[in-house]
Amino acid sequence: MESFLALGSELATLGYRSLCLFDPAGLLGAGSARALVEGLRERTKLPVSVHCATITGQASFAYLAAAEAGAQNLDVCLSPLAGGASLPSTEGVYAALSGTGLQPRLDERRVLAAAAALDELMPLYEAIADPSGWQYDSSTLRTQLAPSVLEHLRWECESQGAQGKLPAVLAEIPRVRAEMGYPPLITPIAQVVVTQAVANVASGQRYLTVAEEVKDYFLGLFGQPPGAVDPEIQKLVIGEEEPITVRPADVLEPALEGARRTLARQGWPEATDSQLLSFLLFPEATSALLRGEARVERLGDEPDPAPPPPAPAALVDGGDLSEPVGDAAAIPFSALPPPPPPPPPGPAPAPASSAREFSVAVDGEIFEVRVTAKDGGGLGGATVAAAGGGSPAPASDGVKAPMQGLIAKIPVKVGDQVAVGQTVVVLEAMKMQNDIPSEMAGTVTAVLVAEGQVVSRGDVLVQVV
Repeated sequence: MESFLALGSELATLGYRSLCLFDPAGLLGAGSARALVEGLRERTKLPVSVHCATITGQASFAYLAAAEAGAQNLDVCLSPLAGGASLPSTEGVYAALSGTGLQPRLDERRVLAAAAALDELMPLYEAIADPSGWQYDSSTLRTQLAPSVLEHLRWECESQGAQGKLPAVLAEIPRVRAEMGYPPLITPIAQVVVTQAVANVASGQRYLTVAEEVKDYFLGLFGQPPGAVDPEIQKLVIGEEEPITVRPADVLEPALEGARRTLARQGWPEATDSQLLSFLLFPEATSALLRGEARVERLGDEPDPAPPPPAPAALVDGGDLSEPVGDAAAIPFSALPPPPPPPPPGPAPAPASSAREFSVAVDGEIFEVRVTAKDGGGLGGATVAAAGGGSPAPASDGVKAPMQGLIAKIPVKVGDQVAVGQTVVVLEAMKMQNDIPSEMAGTVTAVLVAEGQVVSRGDVLVQVV
């Protein structure tokens, strides 16, 4: 309690004009809400807002206590999207406080009209709405982990062979969090803590395997932790490197001009601002989209078994890449353009070559890459291997993806010698980069994926014999 009050005083000294208690896991009870609001108002004289998720069932009680303690604002949500991992409903909080001397200032008629409009739109999202988002989950009170983080925890346990060690991992999480200076368990820090806790339990030796994000955290690249980090663990993780003492943004190299040059080398010297921003955030996906080798998935799209056509001029030149690729499925049907008409009937085109060859530069080193379509089905299901690597290995063998994700990096190539536990692929999943190790020592005979490719759980990534 005292640390939060001290932080509020520090923020007031820095010039903040209002404060907000942000509780996305719903851990704030009535007593804590009352004490924090009263303490912050007394020490800082600033208006205080409260934001509590309803997931543990405490938010309504915390809101009443906070309002009675003098909170100026309570964050709420229209009823069709309220509850569970969201916020208390606007209509419910308004009705509860009406006639109590804490009458909220809002137009109830407009609120009800907006809620009715949302009710009409909700059926459009049935295919992508997760029912668990609207459920209560008291386990958060025990673990301090939101359901989305628990899902990541289960993925990590499965990928690292620790399915039966969940109780030990749950006990390890608070220990890791304390050693990291008590970071708040919200995205992305929650996934960082969970990943390290699973690695500690799965390996049987703490910090034997360290995720890159954990190292960055101890180097100070995530900012200053709320508390003091364990100096021995920090030394164990970063070795002889020195943590930064400045703002993390101060050590970043300017990236805009480099992105312009990269896009120019790829054939887009006049990239728009939206294309540049998309490339900076999602370089592999944006490059594939600009080349016409990928498309924006939209709600209602059917899988396309054939290779996608080249990107239309509007997509390349008109800045349509400002649409978020990952969240495009959330666009309502009414906002989607009509599908293109089918091509007129005509003679079947001559079969194209099932293989394409590229020269790929990786960290200044040139690799010859051959892309071969599976069963003549187009490059949508391509197999990638370095030239001279021979035929692809059988799909039943090799290093497999433990979860669905995006291939972020491939630190090995055909002909490399690898040891047991050596990272052969870096897989980005659940907002974390996961090192995928080889389970055997040997020679890399085939690399079956490419950077930027999305893979499913069980897909073979690299063949080692």
